[in-house]
Order: sequence, then C-alpha cells, then structure tokens
Amino acid sequence: MPFIIFSAYDYFEEWFKKFKPDFYIVVSPDFSELFDAIEKCLEHNFNTDEINLKIKQEEIGSLYNLGLAHHEINEYDEALQAFRGAVKIKPDHAKAFYGIGNIHMKLARHTEAIEAFKQAILFDNNFEGAHFNLGLSYLALGQKSKALEEYKILQKINAKLAEELFNEIYK
Repeated sequence: MPFIIFSAYDYFEEWFKKFKPDFYIVVSPDFSELFDAIEKCLEHNFNTDEINLKIKQEEIGSLYNLGLAHHEINEYDEALQAFRGAVKIKPDHAKAFYGIGNIHMKLARHTEAIEAFKQAILFDNNFEGAHFNLGLSYLALGQKSKALEEYKILQKINAKLAEELFNEIYK
C-alpha cells in the first residue's frame, strides 16, 4: 500500500505502524517551506503562538492533501481519518467537510454525506460543489423537494451546475 508523507515522519509514525506501507513518498523532505515560514515569523518578531499557528496551517494542508491522496486510490477509511484530522485542527475547514461528504456519498451513506455537505456550506455558503452534491444526496434519499432547494441556490452561484442538478432531478 502506498503512503505519502507531507509532514514530519514522527507525526505519521503511528500511521506507518498501522498501515505498514510497501513504499512511501516524502514531499519536501528538507521541510524548506515550513522552515521558510518559521523564519519569516521570526524575522517579523511574531510570537510563539503565531509561529505555532503557521505550523498548524502547514499541518492542516498536509492532512487535507493526505485525505485527497487516499481518496484518489480508494482508501476511504484512511481518507476520512485524514479529513477528520484537518477538521479537528480547523473546525471550519469547508473543503475537508466536502471531502468527508464525497466519501460518504461514494459509499452510499447519503445521510452522513448530507451532514458533511451542510457543514461545508455552513463555512462557505457559495461552495457550489457542496450544494450540487447535497442536492444529489437528497435525491438519492428520495427528498426531491430538498434537492430542488439546492437547485435554486445553485442557479444564483453556478448556472451550469444548477442545470446539471435539474436534469438529475427530472430524469
């Protein structure tokens, strides 16, 4: 099983023990981007909290990207774990909630998908992909009127996606 490291090895050490990857890829093994961010913080006399925030932002991005990578290779449990890790650090991470929703949708867990898409929309009201997939999930549960509500919202933010949802509702 492949594994991608986007952050420090010790952070993912327990993942290595659990999943026992056949190989792994280290992205930015010298962590130059992270060190550059820390250096900029120090140059601007940022305090420790601000430096920790920069590090957390790097970690959030790493977990989100890890979720995308696992999703891409159909490792849904691992993807959910990574997306949930991003949400744990940043509870308003709309894209991570969208990732969670997409996995639940793919696994035909539409009730869970709906909750995740609603969370994504809560933090980004114009998240067109979340509105579209929320409409599809409502449709999968036979809730046509709620799917139509998402269609109406989509008409205001993305007419093409609105038309696609409309066609799904009335096919």
